Formats: sequence, structure tokens, C-alpha cells
Amino acid sequence: MNGDGDDVENVCRFCGDVGFSIEGPSQAKIDCKDNGDGSADISYWPTAPGEYAVHILCNEADIPKSPYMADVKPMTADFDPTKVEASGPGLQRTGVMVNKWAEFTVDARRAGRAPLHVAAMDADYNPVDVVVRDNKDGTYFCRYMPKRNVKHTVLISYGGVSVPNSPFRVSESQYIIIIVVVIIISDFYYRSIECHSYPAASRVASF
Repeated sequence: MNGDGDDVENVCRFCGDVGFSIEGPSQAKIDCKDNGDGSADISYWPTAPGEYAVHILCNEADIPKSPYMADVKPMTADFDPTKVEASGPGLQRTGVMVNKWAEFTVDARRAGRAPLHVAAMDADYNPVDVVVRDNKDGTYFCRYMPKRNVKHTVLISYGGVSVPNSPFRVSESQYIIIIVVVIIISDFYYRSIECHSYPAASRVASF
């Protein structure tokens, strides 16, 4: 609350008539990152615990389901989500293949004990199953299998808080098959046919 006992609101403009605002016990800083594909990553930093209303606006009006309510808890010394490290080919921007396992590791050994949550979805917000294996040493082995050649998003939280660099935006790669036929004629002898595959430029679908 502010000095008058009212909620504090902060507003951020994304593009055109789309904007965001946060209402809650503190004036939360908002960071808007334009992904250049019609989507944006929005982060906000509340400085006091309590319930916050996250408004997504179009032409000054809330879109359907907005506002989203977030219950911000006081900081605890039990765990630190900023010390969680997530890495691996399944989180890289390019290189993931359709119908192939995309794998990555979450390392929480320096972060304390808290529940880990991993989720993935495709460009149409359809959930993608993620298999998480607890290695019992503070690390987790994770994998998912994209079914469509579209952009996917992987969200990782620890103790209910996003880990560094989450959400991860992942684009599928396509392969172009180039067939090179080498025919050497010598005494009516035909020699080798070679086939090579090279990664094509990644296809990024709108998200």
C-alpha cells in the first residue's frame, strides 16, 4: 500500500495499443522485452509481499482473463532461485528437432531446497509433456519431444520463482538433404553415390 492505503500502479507500453500495468502493495518496476515476433517477455519486481494484479491491456481495456492475480511471498533464506542453472541443447534457441528428444539439465545444488517445476508449450499454447528425473544430488535431468515444427517455450521455476533466463524460447531446425552424385567413367566402371545432410537455417514460427 502507499501512504494513503491504496494500491500502487505502474504501467508499461509494449507496442501500439497493447500495454501492461501492475497493481499491488508496492510500485513494481516493469521490464518489457520485445521479442520481435509479435510477442514480449514481461518481468516485474515487487518490493513488498502481498497480492498483485497483473493487467494486460489493449486499447486501455483488460484482455480476456486479465487481470492475473499473483500472490507475492516474502523473501526467504531457505532457497535462492537466482542460483539455479539450467542448460543443455533442449534450451538452446536453435537445433531442436521434431519427434526427437530435447534434453537439458537443471542444477540447483547451490540454491537450497525448494520444489522444481518445469513446463513446455508450443506456439499455440498447447502443453508439451516434460519428463523430469531427480538425480538425488540437487540436479535434474529433463527432456521433452516437440511434435510440431513451431517455436516452443520452456518455463522453469524453483520454489515458485522463475530461474535465470526463463522462459526459454526454442525454435526447431529443419534439415535439407543434398544429394551429390559422382559418376566416374573409366572402362565402363561407375563409382560412388554420396549423400550428405546439412542443417538448414532454423525456421521461427510466429508466437
